[in-house]
Amino acid sequence: MRGFLRHVISTARRSWVSGLVSAGTFVIAIGAFTDFVIDQLGTWQTAAVALAVTAFIVILAPPLESLSQFLRSLGKELSVEEVAGPVPLHRGLIVLSSIGQGIGSAEGAIRYHYQGSNREFLQPVLQHCWIITGGPASEQSATGLINKVVKDGFPADIFHLKALSAEDADNPEAVHRLVDEIYAEAADKFSLAEENVVADYTGGTKSMTSGMILACASPRRPLQFMKPRRYDEHGRADVVAGSDPGAIDIRFTLVPETAERKRKT
Repeated sequence: MRGFLRHVISTARRSWVSGLVSAGTFVIAIGAFTDFVIDQLGTWQTAAVALAVTAFIVILAPPLESLSQFLRSLGKELSVEEVAGPVPLHRGLIVLSSIGQGIGSAEGAIRYHYQGSNREFLQPVLQHCWIITGGPASEQSATGLINKVVKDGFPADIFHLKALSAEDADNPEAVHRLVDEIYAEAADKFSLAEENVVADYTGGTKSMTSGMILACASPRRPLQFMKPRRYDEHGRADVVAGSDPGAIDIRFTLVPETAERKRKT
């Protein structure tokens, strides 16, 4: 109990001293500014300016308060929308490793950003690709993918395996944290800005997908998914037909706060 009281008293003292210093600094700054204005304009001109500023604040205060109340009445909603048009090729790519045929989405994303869907770009664009795996089977699948594309002429040193345990692969927060680390590595080690690294959320587990999407909620981090070109009669993607990347735009929008939303929150 005594330790707690000492903590409270210490905090109060720091707050009091900080407030006194801030107030003193503000008074000194205002005094210096007033002296400067008087030197430049004269005493009565300074008084006129002060009166005009006061009147402006008084007139503007009610509209500002109304605007503040309006903004407080708004809530935020997250929207996820597909962007029309082709996805630009990026120098950096993050993909999620699936098991079995599902690894095809990661392969399609890699091939697209390397030289285009049909290798129509003479010079490769993709310089670094991070593959997030979730457990031994997922890691083995990623290794097989790398071996496959390297045989097709892709340089092996552009690939960076980022292994998660099977348990962490089902933890969106762990995936979120790893994606953040990848963006930091891309910037610090390879001088790649966030805008130059696109994240593809198509593969992996559902938790890996959600973790990646949350990590890329920033408008500076481009996001994409591999959209199947054809579906079978059961609504499943036709792996043989392949897929094309589609850009995804994530944004927060302001919406009116309704009574129903207030009850839910």
